[in-house]
Amino acid sequence: PEGDIYLVPLNMVPADMISQEQEEKGQEESRSISKTRGLEIRRRTTRSYKRMFKETYQRIINREESDVMRQARKQLRDIDNFKAWISDFYRQHEDYFEKNMLPVLMSFGEAIYGQAASEVGGNTEFTTDAQEFMKEYLIPMMRRHNGTSVKNLLDTIDEAVENGEDVVESLQSEFDSWVDRAENQASEEVIRAGSAVSKVAWIAAGVTMIRWVADGEACPYCEELDGKVVGIQSSFVQAGEDFQPDGAEAGLNPSSNISHPPLHRGC
Repeated sequence: PEGDIYLVPLNMVPADMISQEQEEKGQEESRSISKTRGLEIRRRTTRSYKRMFKETYQRIINREESDVMRQARKQLRDIDNFKAWISDFYRQHEDYFEKNMLPVLMSFGEAIYGQAASEVGGNTEFTTDAQEFMKEYLIPMMRRHNGTSVKNLLDTIDEAVENGEDVVESLQSEFDSWVDRAENQASEEVIRAGSAVSKVAWIAAGVTMIRWVADGEACPYCEELDGKVVGIQSSFVQAGEDFQPDGAEAGLNPSSNISHPPLHRGC
């Protein structure tokens, strides 16, 4: 019976397999193109939302500068009470941060979630679980910002007192040095939030493995990870790992597991 099967001369395989292989190859290429396009769409969406993140961060920082500097002029003679006031202020400032940042974060999360889900044939609806994830994500995002602000301001006060400098002028100089802070934080947080919610979408769709993809402007650390595949619940770099690829000026020792970009500050 096998003698009745037509063969093609080149590779001597059943002729009906040619069309099947071509179809499977075409489907695989189509999936690859779809994923590549999906990645580019997410990158474009991320770039467009970066401006909104930056504007929101700048509004938050402007509020901090206005309130802190006003209070500094009132409590200049009582440094200890003023430092205590700063800590209290930033605890109350959390409400202002959430009010301004949460709508932007939720809108961004919904856009990225839908795009990430569509890349793997998942449900693109921004589910209740995904929404709750983004609300919870806001908390560490807020603490990163406020923690940096408090530390910088308290360090500035201590340094000014130690050197006999004017505290108000020193604080104003510190705020002036934050000119690029909104830009830098927006660049980092939009990548971190987008990567995090993408993973949520992929997990919901049943994805079990993920690959690190670096672009043409990647740093040596990200270039080293380019193409690395791990379980979706695993990490690309472990906390405390001495990660120093060729071309890197120093080793990278993350304080927490890196399961998605960014790999480090400014990345």
